[in-house]
Parts: sequence; C-alpha cells; structure tokens
Amino acid sequence: MSEEFFNEHAGVKYVRVQWTDYSGIFHCRLITKAKCLRMIQADHPYKAPVNSVITPISTAPGCDASPPQVWELHPEWDTLRLCGFAPAHASVICSFTRTGAENPFAMCPRTLLQRTVKEFEDQYSASLLVGFEVEFVLLDESLQVPASLDRIEGSSMSSGIRGRSLAIVEDIFDALEMSDVPVHHMHTEAKDQLEFSMEPRSPMRAVDDLMYAQETIRTVAIRHGLKATMTPKPFLKRFPTNGLHMHISVSPTSLGDSFLAGILSKLRVLCAFGLPSWDSYHRVEDDGTGVWVGWGTENRDLPLRGIGPAHWEIRPADTTANFYLFLAVAVAAGSAGIEVERPLTWKDCRIFPENLSLSERAHYGIKDCLPRSFSAAMEGAKADVDIPVWVGEELLEKYFKMKDKEVELFGKMTDEERRQKFIAFF
Repeated sequence: MSEEFFNEHAGVKYVRVQWTDYSGIFHCRLITKAKCLRMIQADHPYKAPVNSVITPISTAPGCDASPPQVWELHPEWDTLRLCGFAPAHASVICSFTRTGAENPFAMCPRTLLQRTVKEFEDQYSASLLVGFEVEFVLLDESLQVPASLDRIEGSSMSSGIRGRSLAIVEDIFDALEMSDVPVHHMHTEAKDQLEFSMEPRSPMRAVDDLMYAQETIRTVAIRHGLKATMTPKPFLKRFPTNGLHMHISVSPTSLGDSFLAGILSKLRVLCAFGLPSWDSYHRVEDDGTGVWVGWGTENRDLPLRGIGPAHWEIRPADTTANFYLFLAVAVAAGSAGIEVERPLTWKDCRIFPENLSLSERAHYGIKDCLPRSFSAAMEGAKADVDIPVWVGEELLEKYFKMKDKEVELFGKMTDEERRQKFIAFF
C-alpha cells in the first residue's frame, strides 16, 4: 500500500512521522521519502524521547520527571496520506511502545482505542461512527482578535467570512479535501469563533482525521499571519470558549438506549479524560458543556445532545484531551451499559434544565451535576473501579501522575499565565 501511495504521489519528498501525546499534542519528526522507504522495507520502529510522549503542559518545555525510558514509534502505514497544506509532504500516524515493559503497547492510547473498538464490534456484532466539531478563534501576534471591518458576530452568519477569514477558510477546505479528510460543513459559531464539522468515520479514522485537521487549521492560519487557537479559554473575561464536541452513533440502533445509559452513568468520570485541564471547566455551564448529567434531543444545555436514532453529540470535551483515550473510555462505558442491559433511566429532556425545578429535573432522571473543576473530576476517576480495567493500570497511573502535577502547578499560575501557556500549545 505504501509503495502504491508513493507511486501515485510522485511529488512527495518528505514524510511527517506523527503521534499524539498524553496531553493531546500532535508531535512530528520530518524525514525524507528515501528514509521512509528504508523504514518500510526494514520494518523497524523509530525512537522518540519521553518528553514528546508524556508532555505536562504546565512545565513545558521542561520534561516529564520519570526515570530515563526508551520509547519507540511504530508508523501505521495505512494512515499514510498527502499533506494538503504542503503537497511535497506526506504524513503517517504512529502508535508507540515503551521498551522493556512487559506489555510494550500498554501505555499507548491509540492502541487502547483500537483494542476497545474491536472488542465492542466483535462482542455485539455492532459498528460505530464518530465525527468531531472543531471550534477555534483566530488571534494576531498580540494574542487578541485582529481588527477587522468584518467581525464574526454569531452562529451561521456571513459576517466574518467575507474578507481575510474567507481566504483562510477556503485554504483549509482545499487542504483537507486533498488529504481525504471529509468536511461536513464550516460555519461561524459564536462571536469571533469558527467551526469545522467533520464527516462521520470509523472511530480510529475519525481521531486520526481530527489530529490532522487540527494541524491543517493551525498551519493554514499561520501562513496568513494569524494564530488559530483551540484552547478552551482563549480570552480572560469574555466568550467564546472553545469546545471539541464528539458525535457518536451506534448500529444496530437497538443497542442505543443501553449504550447511552452506560455513558451517562460514567459521564462525571469521563470528564477526567474529555475535559482534562484547569481551563476546561470554564465551559461547564449552560449552553457550553452543560451542567447536569442528562440528555435531550437537540438540547445543547445538556452534556449529551440527541440528534437521531442512536446518534448523540458528547459535549464535555475540548482540544486538551487525548481523543484516542477519551473515545476509548466512552466506548468502554457504552459497551458496559449494553453488557448489563442498563436501563435508560434518564428521559429525553427537551427543556433547558435551568428552567426546571428540583422535582421536575428528577422526573427526567437529572440529579447529578458535572464536576466543576478538574480536581473534582480526577477524584471521581480515581475512585472508579471500572476505569483501571478499561484503560489499564500502567497507562492510568502515568496519566494520573501527570495530571496531578498539572492541577498543582496550574493552580499557582495567574489567569493570564495559564491563558498564554494554553494558547502556546493549543
């Protein structure tokens, strides 16, 4: 397959060897086409430093404090694609291993998702489709919205895409199409905010596409002299906040209620993986992530929005997540719901929950709130008995250790220091 790719794309000279670390950051090493072909022929991995696998944003560029370790990248050659924003480049996504470990792949989130999805499909003769909504804001060199006569004012408006932003949007569309990343549509989302919605794909392909799409958006924006930031809180005292909502659908649809019940029963725990940073919790509010554990058809004030039969939008997620890990936990939770035939005790709530009384919310099964801080989300995840089984103790121990340090250090920063740190990486 890889030889066919290079024959079809004779203009490719360089290959980006890419992988996603525990903080959701997409890393890259650039090699020549000749080096790539030698790697394919020899079928050997590529060494990676630990600080590009375990990246604590709070201390970066300082490294993870673990003892010296050897990590290796394993290119998944079926992910080889043309880089639409740099046609002389191709991109391949990697899984990674820790050399010397009893199970070398045990700490790789991408491998975890691959295994979790396969087990789900095999056990229930079922399939999943996943898609993402990528929200972002364009900033100038002073990290503010650039002055413009055509500011974005709200959802699905023509304002904001008549001038400079339009050229950026068109270049993103063209680059993604060239790289076989299908886009459902683009629209203005909130004031000063754009969104690209991706077409549904198989879970592995969807996350691979997401990582590539984010890199495309950032690269195209930089070439136009602006910075595309997807950080949850790009501004100190005003909206918008950026989410990264995940759509998931199950087939056959007869599994839908139990799958949804499984996710809702673990939604507070899922926040430790989908909203995995200090600033993520600025979005736990009505019409953001949502506040109450529940779901409703087209109800964006709840964390799960029903869209169609066995199709939901999961809103408690943002770009600081490792989506291989987050999706793996979500699928495991849904699978557990099917296994025990968990009843869907949450009713379809089509009323904004803030307008309901306590007893009225209880009628819909709405009783619990989402965590209001990352510390609270972590406490819940650590106490959960299923998460170590679904994720694996090695990966979970490393993840929790890194995130505990994040909570400690981000809590000592000013709001502006945190903002600049997150904008630098996301």
